[in-house]
Amino acid sequence: MFALLDRLEVDVDVGAVLRWSDGTEEVVRADHRGHDGLSAAALLLDAAGYTARAPERRLLVDGDVRWRDWPAIWRRFQVDFRDRQVPWRETFPVEGRVPPLRPDDPGFGWIEWDAETSRHILDTCRARGISLNALLLWGLNRTVMPLVAEGETSFPWIMPVDLRRRGRADAAETVATSGVMLDLGAAHLPEEVHAQLVEKVLGRSYLAYWFVTERLTRRLPPQVLWPLLRDKELGGNRCMGGCTYLGDLSAWVERAPEGRRIETAVGFNLLSRQFPVQSVGFRWEGKLTFSLRMHPLIWAGDASPLIEEWRETVESEVGLHPR
Repeated sequence: MFALLDRLEVDVDVGAVLRWSDGTEEVVRADHRGHDGLSAAALLLDAAGYTARAPERRLLVDGDVRWRDWPAIWRRFQVDFRDRQVPWRETFPVEGRVPPLRPDDPGFGWIEWDAETSRHILDTCRARGISLNALLLWGLNRTVMPLVAEGETSFPWIMPVDLRRRGRADAAETVATSGVMLDLGAAHLPEEVHAQLVEKVLGRSYLAYWFVTERLTRRLPPQVLWPLLRDKELGGNRCMGGCTYLGDLSAWVERAPEGRRIETAVGFNLLSRQFPVQSVGFRWEGKLTFSLRMHPLIWAGDASPLIEEWRETVESEVGLHPR
């Protein structure tokens, strides 16, 4: 499937913006046709001169799935990943490919919390029994809901599910991510977002999504696959987008390079019309960062006001600001 993305004029880069201790800044990229978020994170550490080992991970796709379980998995997949349109309140003309990301792109930016605030947020999540991903997705949904046409009550988001045994995959396993689709409501609490995420993962619709997007597409000839992808990409938005937290990357480091070091790492994901709002979170040396990347189809200006509103929404929820 990824081999045809160039024809769809989709920016297929994933990676990170790195700010170094010597004041310089660079963008490290990986092609999503060959890397998902976790393998790209391992790649960027390599490129930056760090010796790192990602945590061991169980290969979920090889889990104990019985043949009799598959009919229910397929039914859940057909419901969760049904064709739909997100009715954005306003759209803007976009010609050609979205250019490769630059740190100063107006539609891109990030939240950066210092180590003390990051600990407070993580401790609050732990005390409430929710994941950091659920909290940040809840806040992001509340932030971008006003961009959707009035009257909408359901806001679909895709959440990645890691399928690899190791966070740092072998060459044949460097794209080993599937996903589950969540339907968030305007009044949902972070606990409800977390509960739905757990429910969807337990339902294992990500196995069917993996088969359709990775296994089936390898078996279909390009002349069959291309019209399907083109219609999906140009026909509208499957969902609002995605928000994923990749964990504490500094915990992977076994040896840092001599001299300069990374002070801030900010992840970013590919951008397409189907998934026009994208966020990637890291923790690096105690500090949390969460990026926001907006497709110009739905956001033509500076993303800073959205990012600031998202920050304030999350901070208020964890008690850092009076309500």
